Amino acid sequence: MSWFTKAEAWFKKFFSNTNWAHNASVGLAVAGPPAILILQDTLGTADAAEAQSVINEVQTDLGTVTMLLTQAQSGDASGRAYLHVAYHHQ
Repeated sequence: MSWFTKAEAWFKKFFSNTNWAHNASVGLAVAGPPAILILQDTLGTADAAEAQSVINEVQTDLGTVTMLLTQAQSGDASGRAYLHVAYHHQ
């Protein structure tokens, strides 16, 4: 089995299942608030606010990834259009 065949199989397996994105989002939702409190107590409000901003962005991105993967699996082209618009508006 060539390296390319193995890589193709890995990508198919990875992107065919959206559970990883959901699990990561739930993990952030559960672990985020206590981590933010610890950061606030140790490093201060500004650093805690920045960490919260990062967590929020990651959760938004995970939601986008889940939507795109779900639409790609169903053959819905609107996910590609969303990705194109999101990329060009950054």
